[in-house]
Amino acid sequence: MLMMTNRITEPFGTFEVRGFQNLIIGLTRRLPSNWIGRRLLVLLRKLVVNGRSDPLDLIVLNQKMRLYAANNACEKRLIFSPQRFDPEELQFLHEILKPPFTFVDIGANVGAYSVFVARRADPSCRLLAFEPHPEVRERLQYNLRANDVQAVEIFDIALSDKEGTIAFNAHTGNIGQSTILSADDHESRQVLSVATRPLLDVLNDVGMTKIDILKIDIEGA
Repeated sequence: MLMMTNRITEPFGTFEVRGFQNLIIGLTRRLPSNWIGRRLLVLLRKLVVNGRSDPLDLIVLNQKMRLYAANNACEKRLIFSPQRFDPEELQFLHEILKPPFTFVDIGANVGAYSVFVARRADPSCRLLAFEPHPEVRERLQYNLRANDVQAVEIFDIALSDKEGTIAFNAHTGNIGQSTILSADDHESRQVLSVATRPLLDVLNDVGMTKIDILKIDIEGA
C-alpha cells in the first residue's frame, strides 16, 4: 500500500501538472461516458497514479485544488473526470445559491462542495463542514486556504444521534470510503476513535437556526 503524506506547506502551483501527465489528464477529460470511455479512463489514469505519492495542483470546477490520486476515489474523479463529478447537483447549487444562505456539508471529503459553495458566499452566509478523517480534513483545510475562502467552519466529528465516541473505519486504499459502519470486509483499514455529536446540538452551539442547503455523503451511514 502506497503511504501518503499530505503536502500542506508548499504554495499552490508547486505540484503543477506538466508534460506527459498533463497530456493523459487532458485525454481522460475528453473521454465519452460509455463503456469504452470508462475502460480507457481506468487504463489511462494508471499511467499517472501508479507509484505517485506527490499531489497534483489543478484547477477543477473552476477552483484551485491540491489532489492526491493514489488513495481517494473522490480525488481521482476530480483529477481525471471532473466533467462527471455530480454535474446536476453542482448546476442546481449554482442556480439557487443567492446570499444570504446557510450550507451544511456532512462528509466534506477534500472540499469539492465546500469550496464550490464558499466561493459563492458573502459575509452574510454560514457554512459548516464535517469531516472526521484527519488526513482528509487536512486536505479540505488546504483547499479552502488555496481558494482564499474563510467562511467555512470545520468540525472534526462524526454526526450521530448521541454525544460520545465511535469506532471510525478509516480505509487506507480509499480514504473517502471511510465509515462508521462495519468494515469487516475491507482488509486495508485502520480503526480510529472519533467524537460524535447530534447535528442539532452543533447548530445550537454555533447559533445556526436554519439550514438552507444540506449535503450528506457519509458512505451509507
